[in-house]
Amino acid sequence: MHMLAAARGTGRLVNSSSRRCRIEVRSLQADRMDADGRQLLRLTSSATHSRSLSTAAVAPRRPSTAPTTISTNTSATSYNTSSSSASARLSQLNNHIPNKVSNISTALKYSTTATTTPDKMSAQAEHPTVLIPGPIEFDDAVLQAMSTPSESHVGMPFVHVFGDTLTQLRQLFITSSPDSQPLILSGSGTLGWDVVASNIIEPGDEVLVLHTGYFGDSFSDCLATYGAKPTQLGAPIGSRPSPQEIENALKGKKYKAVTITHTDTSTGVLSDPKEVAEVVKRVSPETLVIVDGVCSVGCEEIRFDEWGLDVVLTASQKAVGVPAGLSIMMLSGRAIETYKSRKVPPGSYYASLKNWLPSMSFKSRIFTREILIGI
Repeated sequence: MHMLAAARGTGRLVNSSSRRCRIEVRSLQADRMDADGRQLLRLTSSATHSRSLSTAAVAPRRPSTAPTTISTNTSATSYNTSSSSASARLSQLNNHIPNKVSNISTALKYSTTATTTPDKMSAQAEHPTVLIPGPIEFDDAVLQAMSTPSESHVGMPFVHVFGDTLTQLRQLFITSSPDSQPLILSGSGTLGWDVVASNIIEPGDEVLVLHTGYFGDSFSDCLATYGAKPTQLGAPIGSRPSPQEIENALKGKKYKAVTITHTDTSTGVLSDPKEVAEVVKRVSPETLVIVDGVCSVGCEEIRFDEWGLDVVLTASQKAVGVPAGLSIMMLSGRAIETYKSRKVPPGSYYASLKNWLPSMSFKSRIFTREILIGI
């Protein structure tokens, strides 16, 4: 909870964790600079942004002060910015960029061998920067919050922090409805699937899963594990089901719920929950709209009340910006009433809303499950 509070304080809740930046060094070229005929060499680079399709990409966290070496595949020659003289470097470069610099000695006058040491932007130890959807790099304040002494989970300081964090989640999901209920559970984002499948969906219920990649498959498997009957509505890799296809599916069968993977990092597809919710409300208003926002909450637009969403689930280690270990959810009043009207008890003990809702309610002064179950 202290970590979530620290993340709010740093203003880093919005973090584009579903994208990574690739730097491509394209060319080494010389340009004429001005009317005096001065010529300078420059290294031209470009940055391209793409959705992460990888689960293991790393790069240096900070610029290194070690010598920089640029080599080519066609020559054993190397260019070292600290050990070679400016004259030798520029002479070698001139061999690879003919007709670009007419007088290499002119450029020598404006070259330098000085090396600057970049200021440290973090108190963290040097480490490879994590460039995947999650876990992401964390702000110093968040990591420092993990260094606080242990405290009682039944003590009022913790109760206040936890209660405040639940309240702040309403801002993250943009909901002001008194019927909506935030949840913070100890577990991964996948636990959100289990909460949905074991509480809101019952054995035999039909569920329409909008398939845009690996995580649609996995959510479908989770639903089937608890006895539901998922139907996947697919699309070509890299695309998503169209509104018309969703409408046709809803007209063909009665579904208890529709699930959407907001951002599927296995394919880079970004779905549109607002558009889907509009179709559902028009064609099958009794159908619940459930959003898997593990990789989107905090970096993509989500308006819980305005769009009429019933469940949005996410995790702590992605755009929310704190280490892994928390499953975070927002439930609508309609989703809670659906749970309360179940014909059979929930199929899970740990994920049962019977245990969690009383300890997370605003009407409760004690927010921890341990007290509720007597641990």
